[in-house]
This record gives sequence, structure tokens and C-alpha cells, in this order.
Amino acid sequence: MDSEQPKSTQYESPPTTIIGAPSPEPTRGTLSSRYQRPRLQNTKRDIPGEVIDAFHSSSWIWAAGDSAFAAPPGLTAERAFRISIPSPAGKVATTAMILITADSQYALFVNGILVGNGENTATVEIYGVTLVPTLNVFAVRGFNDIQNPVASNPAGLIAAIQISFSDGTTSLLQTDGSWRSMRGVPDKFEAPDFDDSEWANATVLVKYGGPPWGTSITFRTDTMFQIIALPSAALIGPTSAATESSLASRTPSEGAKVPVGGIVGGVIGGVILLLAIVAIILWRSKESRAERNRERGTDTSKIHFGHTIIDIV
Repeated sequence: MDSEQPKSTQYESPPTTIIGAPSPEPTRGTLSSRYQRPRLQNTKRDIPGEVIDAFHSSSWIWAAGDSAFAAPPGLTAERAFRISIPSPAGKVATTAMILITADSQYALFVNGILVGNGENTATVEIYGVTLVPTLNVFAVRGFNDIQNPVASNPAGLIAAIQISFSDGTTSLLQTDGSWRSMRGVPDKFEAPDFDDSEWANATVLVKYGGPPWGTSITFRTDTMFQIIALPSAALIGPTSAATESSLASRTPSEGAKVPVGGIVGGVIGGVILLLAIVAIILWRSKESRAERNRERGTDTSKIHFGHTIIDIV
């Protein structure tokens, strides 16, 4: 790795918006018109030098089947990218730091949740997010600039990701041929449980620093690095055994779910049946007493208890 690269860099905060919130009134045919940046807090964090080094050794990639450096422009040429990263045995993933840019635009998803977007190829964006323990899915939606609809032009995606684990260790991930790619963007492609087994491996165009992008790409100087806590309820992907057990204890299975109407109807029916049985027993008891009284010549319309006369209905 390049030992001359700075070992840490600090960033300022971008405009405040909400994770996953769509732009209220899209006015441009760009990804940023459909997605907004995540909310960041005003807390400075350093970008570790090893992550910057990893970005500088990453590769520009694009979808398999596209001509290198001659990608079609526009939304009709959108491309999808995914990679699934399982945690090593005995390790629990906690957070990820993501450095990313694209030619020309991208939207970044982690475990199905929109994290951010960018449309300035020359600027690397930095994101920090929480992860699920065992398997995490990074997905990117990108397309060539619709604002410059020439016949064809270079298009690419480049990124480096540092995953941190609960034991304090980290691992690095870069854009390369191991990413899965698709010409076009299927619905819900970013979901953790989306099946990308039929996708082809991405095409590696050139290492960082190679033409046509060169080394002119810079890191944002107005961005602070801040860990974003992704809403756990939206994480559909695999979780740890402990989490699954906890969820199972709080969530009834489909077979255990009973409609409320059925319960109420059963209770009412049972009460009616019980009352009917009691009425029959009382009626038969009354008839039996009446029969005995007739045999003894007793007035069956009245029964005496001490000095009180009770009329029998």
C-alpha cells in the first residue's frame, strides 16, 4: 500500500436529511432526485489510513456485458451491484465504514436500507453504518449521467469498505470481480434475501489511478464521518442465533395465530350452550317435583318455606 497516503482525514457535515426518505419533488433525472442523504451528527471522526489505502487499491467495476469505457447513458442503462459478506466463524459484525464514488451516479444500500447517494464522480463520499451480526449485504444502484446523453462514455463504480467486529478486529472489502452485477435493476434488488445467484460477476475496468479517471478523485472536505444506526426493524437479513431466539419468543408463528373473531364466537357459543343445559336440567327437575306433588295432592303452583310463600314461575 502507498505509505505516503495520509493516515487520517477529518470531514465536515453534509446537509441534514433522513435515511431512506425520497426527495419530495424530483426535478432532475438523477438518483439524487429520488434519494436523499442520511442524517449525520456533528461529531468528528477520523477516517483510518488503512481504509484510504484500501480505496486507493480498489478497482473500477461495471456490469458484465457492457463495453469497457463505452457504457450507454441514461436511466435505461441503470446497473445493479451486490455483494454478501458473511462474518468469519466466531465473529460478530458491528459497523461498516464505506468509501464510494461512481461515474456518474449511485445510490448505496446496506441490508436493504438506503444509506446515501452521490453524483459527483470526482468526490469520494464516506458513510458509517451499523450492521447485523452474521451476514451483511451491500448493494449499489448506478447509471451513466443522463445529463450528458452521448452515444456512449465511461461508467464505473469504485468503493472500499471496512467492517468492524465486536472483538475489535476489522476486515477490508474492495470493488473487484467478486461483486455481482446486473444490466438493469430488478425490483427489491437491494433486499438481503434477494436471489442474485444468476447474476454475473462484475467486469473489472481498471485499478484506481488508471485512465480515464486517474488520481484526480478526492475525499469530501465538508463531510464528517459518523456511524448511522440503521433501523433494525428494516433489516430482513440473517441475524445471530440469540437475536432469532429473542424474536421467536416475542413473535407468534403463523400456526399459533388465532383470529380474534373466532375466539369471541367460541366463548359466546359456549356460554349459550351452558345456559341451555342448565335450563333443561332445571325444567326436568321442576317437572319431576310437580309429578311427585300431584301424586301427594300438593298444590304445585306454590311451595312453602317457613312463613314465606314463593310463587313458582
